[in-house]
Amino acid sequence: MTRSLRARTAKGYAVTEKDLKETRSSTATSEASSLLDTPEERSRNNSISSLSSTEDRSIIPFPELDVPVIDFEIPEPYLESQLRHTKTEPLKPTSIIPNYDLNTFFALAQPKAIMPTETPQIFHGDGQKSENPADFLKSFNRAMRQQTITASIDKLDAFSDYLGTGSDAETWFKTLTTTSKVSWTTFVTAFETRWPPIIVVEKTKAEHERELLEHLLADAEVGTKTTLYDRECWTHEAWATKALQLATSAGIAASTSMIWQVRGKLPSVIKDLLKVDKYTDWSAFTKEVKELKGNRILEKKEQYTKQEREVSMLRADVARLQQRNSTQNPITALQNQFSRMSVNAPKAPSAPIGNSTIT
Repeated sequence: MTRSLRARTAKGYAVTEKDLKETRSSTATSEASSLLDTPEERSRNNSISSLSSTEDRSIIPFPELDVPVIDFEIPEPYLESQLRHTKTEPLKPTSIIPNYDLNTFFALAQPKAIMPTETPQIFHGDGQKSENPADFLKSFNRAMRQQTITASIDKLDAFSDYLGTGSDAETWFKTLTTTSKVSWTTFVTAFETRWPPIIVVEKTKAEHERELLEHLLADAEVGTKTTLYDRECWTHEAWATKALQLATSAGIAASTSMIWQVRGKLPSVIKDLLKVDKYTDWSAFTKEVKELKGNRILEKKEQYTKQEREVSMLRADVARLQQRNSTQNPITALQNQFSRMSVNAPKAPSAPIGNSTIT
């Protein structure tokens, strides 16, 4: 059974168009005859509505507010799409072998050297052993550069402060003519005239070669470390560096002169580790010496020490045996001598054969 969805009255009858019209008219009548529709209420409404006219509005002041204009743009929300899964490439083994050289590490870890402030020593100019006029002048110039003093008059004023009181240098500076103080160049010329630079006597080639032959590496120094240019290194490396410098000073670095003479004076441990039989110049020879590993030299030195100890023990045993033989008793010594002697019976002399008469 199908139920109707049509609206019905309280008595159950279906609502028609006529019923709807009657309902609308009754509603309008009730609104017109409201309880608030009284004479007093109507007069009140008329007085309020009268304020809506233009004339009445001018009487009531209305405040004017300055509303600031806000000019900004609201950015649109940006939503980045989140990837649920990101494909990653597998790790590949690197072909670069890390550098584990501790010398390189410590070289990098060394703090940067800060140039110290130059402080020239007091100059007397009387020929003291600890003074060198040329070195003093260089030290003074370095101090002026560090203090950014470049004007000649300022340098000349500061120069007198580095002269010993009552010294020959101060006396000379006070009696110096004005012409010599016109510029720093003229002053340096006058200074070098009073204290000329010392000419160093150069060594001859023979002296350099003799010094090269006397540059030896002792057996006790093999496998030890020393300091070269404020850096720690093996003694054979420092020896090779000095040997190349001496060969350069002698003028034979580009040749093979004296290489084998110097090589023959090296310790046996170093010579056994050198494998090259022919060198082109001193650089090749010293390079091979420098490239010898310190640990390998120590191992070779231990072998030599062990061999020398065994040889010393054998020599001691031989000496002990010789001493024992020399201290034997006299009878044993005579017996040994007789045992070495050969005793043979003497032969009878043969009689001469001839005619003999028997009577």
